[in-house]
This record gives sequence, structure tokens and C-alpha cells, in this order.
Amino acid sequence: MQQSMGLILVLVAGYFLLKNAGGTGGGAIAAGVRFTNSAGQAITSAVCGDVIGFEVDGFSEVWLVQMKDGAPQFDGAYTTPMAGYVLRCNDDVGVYQAVAYQRVSSGRGPLIGSATLTVRAADTAGGGSGGQEFILGPGMNPNDYPDAAAAELT
Repeated sequence: MQQSMGLILVLVAGYFLLKNAGGTGGGAIAAGVRFTNSAGQAITSAVCGDVIGFEVDGFSEVWLVQMKDGAPQFDGAYTTPMAGYVLRCNDDVGVYQAVAYQRVSSGRGPLIGSATLTVRAADTAGGGSGGQEFILGPGMNPNDYPDAAAAELT
């Protein structure tokens, strides 16, 4: 009887967690946060000239915090999925981190997840980006934030 009651509680809790994962309420979030290539496949690196996207499963709007090489670029409401963005060699090489939160009426809500994208110059294919990270959020243009102050996510 005790095992049956425990199983029922787990099933009920699981139901509410899954029900709330779509961003309509509190609870655990079961969403994927990812950068994508032009074919819609999840990626963690790209070369300038590539077309990339960004998406958050189950959410059409999130609160997004984006960093490039540890410096803040964006912190605000963001609509997903991001339309295709062509990476530019002179501007976009680096390491980006996008951290997505649920958007609530007061702004940033519970954490959904994060994704990291490393963008390399075309002539360094496979050679890495010197340890720099590049994170590009949906519809975000890193060139819109050239004077962002240095900070790091912890």
C-alpha cells in the first residue's frame, strides 16, 4: 500500500511538472534551448557565413540574457524561434552564451536553460576560436550592443 501511494504521488507530481513545462505556470521546465543550423539541427559551433537560428522548445517568448565572450549583449524579452541569421566574419567570431528564462509580467522568471555557440572565422575551420564563446539569442544581432560592459555568467 505504501509503495502504491508513493507511485501515485510521483505520477501526479510528474503530470503537474509536464503541464507547467510549457511556460504557463511554475514548476520544472522541460524545454530545449539550442542554436540551430539552416537545416534545423542543434549545433554548438559554426563558421562565419553559416546561417544559424535559435529556439526554445515550448516557448514563443522568453526573457533572454545573451553574452559574447563574457560581456553582456542583451537582457530582455525575446521572441522565439529566431529567423535565420548569417554570421559575419568581422563581427560575430567569438563564444556566445544564451540563457533563457520564462517571461513573467515583472520580467525574468524561472530558468528554462541555456545554450552556447562558438563561431569561428572561415579560415579556422576546426581550429577553434581561441577559447572565445559566442551566444546569439533569437532575433538578436550582437552588433547592436558594441559597448556592453564586461561581465561573466556564473
